Amino acid sequence: MARARSLALLLTALALTACGGGGSDSPSASPLGSLTDLDSAPERLPENALPGATVGITVAAAELSARGAVTFSLANSSNDAFAIGAATGVITLKGAVDYEAASRRTVTARATSADGQYFAERDFTIDITDSPAPSVEIDFPFTHANYAHTNAGVSGRVLHPDPWSISVRASAGSTTSAGLVAPDGRFFVKNLTVPDGSELRLTVTASHAGNESGSKTISLGRAPDLTAVEAMIVDNARDRYLLADRYSGTIVAIARNGYARSLVSGAGRGSGAIFDEPFDLALDTSRDRLYVLDGALYAVFAVDLASGNRTVLSSDSTRSPGVGTGRQLLRPTSLVFEPTRGLLYVADDGYDTLVAIDPATGNRTTVSDNTPAYGSAMNFWDSLALDAANNRLITATVSLPDLYGIDLATGVRSLLSDRPRDISTENRSFEDIAIAPARGAAYLTDSFSNAVVRMDLATGLRTSISSSGLNAATITHPVIGAGQELEWPTDVTYDETQDRLLIFEEAFADPLVEIDEATGDRAVLTNGAVGTGINFKDPAGIVLDASGGTAYVVDSIADIVVSVNLGDGSRRLIAGSPTGRGTIATAPLAIDLDATAGELYIVDFTLDSLYAVNIATGAQRTISDQTTGSGPLLANPVDVAIDLNARIAYVMDAQLDTLFAIELASGLRRAVATGLDRATGLALGPDGVAYVAVNGSEISRVDIATGQKSIVAGSGPRPGSIGDIAFDARFGRVIALDIFPPRVIAIDAATGARTEVSSATLGGGPIAKQPHGIHVDASRQVAYVTDNLYDAVIAVDLLSGYRQVVSR
Repeated sequence: MARARSLALLLTALALTACGGGGSDSPSASPLGSLTDLDSAPERLPENALPGATVGITVAAAELSARGAVTFSLANSSNDAFAIGAATGVITLKGAVDYEAASRRTVTARATSADGQYFAERDFTIDITDSPAPSVEIDFPFTHANYAHTNAGVSGRVLHPDPWSISVRASAGSTTSAGLVAPDGRFFVKNLTVPDGSELRLTVTASHAGNESGSKTISLGRAPDLTAVEAMIVDNARDRYLLADRYSGTIVAIARNGYARSLVSGAGRGSGAIFDEPFDLALDTSRDRLYVLDGALYAVFAVDLASGNRTVLSSDSTRSPGVGTGRQLLRPTSLVFEPTRGLLYVADDGYDTLVAIDPATGNRTTVSDNTPAYGSAMNFWDSLALDAANNRLITATVSLPDLYGIDLATGVRSLLSDRPRDISTENRSFEDIAIAPARGAAYLTDSFSNAVVRMDLATGLRTSISSSGLNAATITHPVIGAGQELEWPTDVTYDETQDRLLIFEEAFADPLVEIDEATGDRAVLTNGAVGTGINFKDPAGIVLDASGGTAYVVDSIADIVVSVNLGDGSRRLIAGSPTGRGTIATAPLAIDLDATAGELYIVDFTLDSLYAVNIATGAQRTISDQTTGSGPLLANPVDVAIDLNARIAYVMDAQLDTLFAIELASGLRRAVATGLDRATGLALGPDGVAYVAVNGSEISRVDIATGQKSIVAGSGPRPGSIGDIAFDARFGRVIALDIFPPRVIAIDAATGARTEVSSATLGGGPIAKQPHGIHVDASRQVAYVTDNLYDAVIAVDLLSGYRQVVSR
């Protein structure tokens, strides 16, 4: 009997242990006293509670405690959902509970005396309350715009009464990453690997422990952004055109049928050294290899067209790791592949030479230079084209109207065409050249006369075949043909298979234009615009309305004021010429908004003025200039910020190193603070404080009432050259645009601590290479940056660091 009783006690102890019970009491422990709940709170727990949450129960064992220390445990933990503090008796959530599965849970608490001789047990009931399913709003990225990069991020808001209880995950294709949720419901997810394809589908799922979830999916196009297409060639094997896009550092393909864009190499696609500024292209069809000339790295790359992988084929050791022997490259400008010899030819404007490169070794050999043996000196070596039928290269320059042929066997140059053989007697500035053997002609883009020029290969006679015209002082080029205006035609390509003449125009969002030689008409086939409306040329200052749905931008070259719908990227002209052709007489640089009055306030760097523009009508009124207002005159105003309550404009003058206050009603000017050296940006903070970017890398805090200045000093990455700044009211920080290197830095206004929030190594997407203005949507934590090289507005997610062109 004793053996059977011991076995029964052992089985009982094992059973208690399996259900979360059992303590240190001995098998012969006796019950003593009762258990009570010292916590007056209801025994209740929401299903979205996180592990560690208390349930309103603190177990006490008065009789046992009178004998000494007591140890608490759970004899029944409701399937391991709950735990109890062994010393405190506080019951907490250990796992997860689902209201829909059971709205009430029972646990059995057990208290055991220190010597294990006595115990007490009691059941406690815990009510589980329902929690609604969370929902998701995605603020970044924007669905109207594209995202071509291979790594993505997403941010937005979780909508739920208890954001702290919510977890988020995002997926792009088969990859999934967990994100972070702030106490106010803002979330972000980083490092999503984007699969290949023409569409990016991002799904964000928010959930809580009660097995409730909500999700949202957005879709974006994958067409790569264009910034400045410097070269285009025909890839017949894949029925497409290949583009060198300079400032995005990418090679882009455009399908002949439908003109859809796709990424070939760069922006995360392909391995190997990255491009800086791809400038020209050449195709080796026998090796299915693309050669890329990078004008900033002084290097030639080989690109595998299947994978996008990059290899440095030949380079100058002063700009990049030297590859190949022979004369170094210095400002290479153009690239041609000659299939018969299997050699690459590079025009080098730095050394005034034509260099041959062996693709097998990267070794460089001089073919022609400015020594007398090769003919008359050529001071500018720019564009090259292969005239295979005549065993020569033809070179054109932006600085002289002369075209030369270079014999590939001897390197000797001969003059093919000059101004006397041009139907126009005016200047030319040839950007590019293409040979059309079937037409017996070479075609050139001329950025001076806004024209496409035809040169007869046999005679050298030249004539404009399409032009937007030029009428400046005594210089006149006639308009030829209709269609897309030309202002900066860069590349020209002859598609021999389809007998088509194509050019790229660098203004107006990089349109691909087909030229009808018979009529001169210009038809746009596709472009790089994001949103409809007038295009930017040098977007400068930017300001948002309170809702964050509209941005207002001034363009310092086009001399226009534009409203931008941030929901679709569309642009509406408020003031300025609808042609987008500005004048050197004006240069609007910065802008601020009075939404109540429906007015924008703008400072003009050239006119040294502050003026208002009516948003609805475009009507302008001068507030302060050389003849309007009183007080010390402005010299070179660069930024403006409006105190709407005081009705004062604060204007930063870079030449006078002075922060001015200008009364909006009278134009009265007074100096607030002086000695703000090399000031570039201005932002108003709370409590009568202005922040000014000074000395290239510092932020000065200015007390507006007294004019006292102090540097906001702190630790963290030091900016190289700050451009514009904005104030982020949500976190009490200054958001600074660093130009060298291009990145966004947050500076805590209280401590001065600096944090990099977006850069080439933090986040992903397009890098603003020449940023100008910035404004912050504090509620969404998205900054909007204007960039001169992209001619665009770029959104920067301040939470994840990712970037996207949202209007161009």
